[in-house]
Amino acid sequence: MPTQSPIDITRGALVPLGPGPALTFRYPVGPVAVTVRFEVKDGDPAAGGVVVAPQVVVVPQEGEARVDVGEAVYQLQSLHWHTPSEHWLEGRPLPLELHLVHRRPEDGALLVLGVLYREGARNAGVAPAFDLIGGFDPAALAPDRAQEVAASLSLARLLPEARTTYRYPGSLTTAPFSEGVSWVVFTEVLEASPEQVAAHDRLVSAPTPACGSRPHPPGNARRLQDPAGRRIETDLALG
Repeated sequence: MPTQSPIDITRGALVPLGPGPALTFRYPVGPVAVTVRFEVKDGDPAAGGVVVAPQVVVVPQEGEARVDVGEAVYQLQSLHWHTPSEHWLEGRPLPLELHLVHRRPEDGALLVLGVLYREGARNAGVAPAFDLIGGFDPAALAPDRAQEVAASLSLARLLPEARTTYRYPGSLTTAPFSEGVSWVVFTEVLEASPEQVAAHDRLVSAPTPACGSRPHPPGNARRLQDPAGRRIETDLALG
């Protein structure tokens, strides 16, 4: 049975995290050089063609951050956001979600960290990327014409302080929707200002005439997928 992402994270699907290697997040606190890209990803097939899914993607230099799973090392490849959130909590989406995509060099295995946001205070961690949003041009965006600018940001400031997580096997949420992805979604929900959320949503929802007549629904979140009986492991205390 397919194990696609995203899914609704519900209390009824939670089970205690089983024995296994601990996760260690090796993210630098100081600012690092990154490239911030505005680019098109292919979303779900739909009537009229493949859905346009614009993304603000941050690409750090190789080796700047990683997640260790016991002896296994997953290097951070890139990170991007979705409005609204792709994962839901108890039947509801949140305004914004961050995905940090990691790859194990020896075999290409993928681990993706998910960070959810509610509206609240301005988020200083995402600001170096979100402050550049006004300089991107959706009208000129095309699959072969990404827009990019150099910046710097602190990767560690993107992660919640609490390290409790939800974990489940899933897939990429844009083409090619590859399965076998280890999803690690933080239980702590961070804040981003309404202005930050709205700026991102306006950018990824804006018309992209250079992409032709392909469908472009509002936002850039993939629809929920069938959980297919999957249990979601968590290191939260269940009671």
